[in-house]
Amino acid sequence: MEEGVYVLEKKYWVHLKSDDFRRRLWRLCDWTGQPVKYIMLEYSFKGKEHGIDLVPHGNSKETQKPFLRTEKSTKEMVKKMVKDGKKPCEVYDAIFEEKGGLMKAESLSSLPCQNQASKFKSAQREKTEKDELWSIANMSKEEAEEAEEGNPFIRFPDCSTGIVFLADDRQLADLGRFCTNPQQFGVLGVDTVFNCGNFYATPTTYPHLLLVDKKTMKSPTMLGPMAIHKRLNTECYNYLAASITRVQPALRNILSIGSDGDSKIFNGMNEQFPASTWVLCKKHVEDNLRRK
Repeated sequence: MEEGVYVLEKKYWVHLKSDDFRRRLWRLCDWTGQPVKYIMLEYSFKGKEHGIDLVPHGNSKETQKPFLRTEKSTKEMVKKMVKDGKKPCEVYDAIFEEKGGLMKAESLSSLPCQNQASKFKSAQREKTEKDELWSIANMSKEEAEEAEEGNPFIRFPDCSTGIVFLADDRQLADLGRFCTNPQQFGVLGVDTVFNCGNFYATPTTYPHLLLVDKKTMKSPTMLGPMAIHKRLNTECYNYLAASITRVQPALRNILSIGSDGDSKIFNGMNEQFPASTWVLCKKHVEDNLRRK
């Protein structure tokens, strides 16, 4: 375009619900395509003026509540505060006050929605979990390619359900040595650990029958195979048991399993260990007696 020539652009919108309500925007751009500092914006009715009803959000299925779009700057403030670790209620209160509250806010769209911070926090958590699980899946693939003599530690990650099996060959071999011999066997312990982040951890334990602690005169407890999972259901425990027997089919002969009596653990694992007798661990028996 020749230098010194300006172009006047005009944009035109019609309201979704009231098609007689129009918005027009005029913008002047120079010969390089850059807009000048000022624009002209006009709202008008084709006929008599009247009130405008807001339409529901386009993705709303459960409610017909009118939707008012939140300003981009307000959304960015919400996202930043959520990433900084602020609680949803703290985010809402801080931005509400900074924007002037109901009395001094420039517009309702500049104020945050009450559930906006919670939605951003949930979205951030979900994205983080997906990223972490994707990383675990990649680590599993790399370990399988690089592990010496085929002994990976991260096995069978399932990103669709958010679960991964952790075990090395030594742990699996020890289960065969110390939990399947009818002449002398130990109990395989299964117990879920809570409050460890966005995931649950369910480790197994077993006694090392070739060692004895001088103080207690008992065999030390060793950490066995483990599952890291997002959900707390029967399928997760079935995955743990099936993963153990998938690597070492002979471990279906484990003779005794101890747990806290959780039916989800029993229902999920019993099918994979048909020879096992289930027992409650001493601590959980004592806790049950105290409650009674």
